[in-house]
Amino acid sequence: MKKFLLAVVLFTSLGAFSQSSFKVVESQRKRIGGIDFCHIEVFDKKRCDLFFKDMNSEDGNYVSFSFLYADFDGAYNVIINGFETAVTDEIIKVKSNEELVGLKYLKENGQKLVQFIKYKSEDHSSGIAVSKLYSMDEIKTLFNK
Repeated sequence: MKKFLLAVVLFTSLGAFSQSSFKVVESQRKRIGGIDFCHIEVFDKKRCDLFFKDMNSEDGNYVSFSFLYADFDGAYNVIINGFETAVTDEIIKVKSNEELVGLKYLKENGQKLVQFIKYKSEDHSSGIAVSKLYSMDEIKTLFNK
């Protein structure tokens, strides 16, 4: 009986000490903007992830691409400037953190819209993921501008 009590005390004390050295570190992932089927999350003020629903996917999966938090305003400016400068149906390809992303600008009912394209491979052999079409106002809302 003494051995049993000693074992219980030993395991209890070990459990108490081991729990005190284990700490949960919470990341600072924060959703900063969202529109229909698309949102941006910032991770520890180092990286931004832009998530969008893949309209080519039957499952409705979300895909993402990332860019540095320091490039947040630059990414916004590239997208917004495309509304003025991009030729309709032109795809502007951007390398973002070693990911290839396309911005396709279309004109629909007299309004210019943008669509995000995420290439699943460098050589485009395995397909693409595409977002729905977004207006300039929706992009401003997405980036909280």
